[in-house]
Amino acid sequence: MTSRLAHDNVERNPSASYLFIEQSEGYLGKRLSLIVPGEESSPEKIKAIRSYTTLGISGEDSKHLVHFRIKGARPSIGSE
Repeated sequence: MTSRLAHDNVERNPSASYLFIEQSEGYLGKRLSLIVPGEESSPEKIKAIRSYTTLGISGEDSKHLVHFRIKGARPSIGSE
């Protein structure tokens, strides 16, 4: 994460939600409840992880390696 709004929000409230949707007919997915158990700021680790992505954020902008743990999972609305 960069030192911007998303990181500020996670610092204030270490909980997050993530909607995972599988490609299929209709809706198939999960709503994940996440908690932040910790974070790191190691430039070497951040650089290693950044090498796996093609997002438009440069490695120099990434300042925080935030870890999320799944606290719970529920089916998304419309899941069978």
